Amino acid sequence: MRQLHPLTPWDRWRPAGFLKKIPSLQNPRTLHHGSSKIPRLTTSAALLFLLLACSPCSAQPMTPAETQDLLTRVISARGPGGLTIDYREVRKVAMLKEPVSEEGRLAFSPPNQFRKEALRPRRVINVSDGITLWVVFPDEKQAEKYPLKANRSLADSFQALASAFRLKDLDKQFEISGERLPRGYQLTLTPRQCGLKTSVSSIGITLDSDLTLQKISVQAPNGNQSTLTLSNEKSENLPDDFFQYVPPKDMQVSAPLG
Repeated sequence: MRQLHPLTPWDRWRPAGFLKKIPSLQNPRTLHHGSSKIPRLTTSAALLFLLLACSPCSAQPMTPAETQDLLTRVISARGPGGLTIDYREVRKVAMLKEPVSEEGRLAFSPPNQFRKEALRPRRVINVSDGITLWVVFPDEKQAEKYPLKANRSLADSFQALASAFRLKDLDKQFEISGERLPRGYQLTLTPRQCGLKTSVSSIGITLDSDLTLQKISVQAPNGNQSTLTLSNEKSENLPDDFFQYVPPKDMQVSAPLG
């Protein structure tokens, strides 16, 4: 039987330029200076350079009021129901030389239900109804059970991640700063609670101009980083049993945290 290891909140989730080369614009006519030839820019080329230099390609900080207005608009656009979204995750683990990647689908439903199903390269299901977390390995017929009430740090970590995806009630757990990008927005979340700070240093959230999620990056204090590139976001009313798990009789169940 495979050796089971204790769950760490973010590792279990597998849930840690403006400058471009522009071709030289030269005019056949040149100025001679000694033995060297100095290109002379035409008026149109000079205007092009000025427009490129002045274009708003860098992030622009948002005021707290603008950031709160952005969150209000996102919540209003999504409605009160659940959310599903496809993901591709790349995890950089301090102890590993190469990053680890996987693909799958995420689902969330208020207030704190979630499901994360990795499809490639290995099937792993993380599912919680807000009371119990199950980590299921279907192909190996093994499952791990984690009561969230018995582990406050674990519960806070998963609730924080669910809040980050739903972009709701963030100010209860995080300090929030926002930036306006050329084609969207960037939010940076810094944990308020000491318990959450032990597993999360910061969360970065990228939204496109249509206010849909594009990317979420989670940075851990130990140097681990998880970046999820997101697509196919949908607002859905999901049934409660979608976030529950009942192990079949042939499933080997363990409780690593007791």
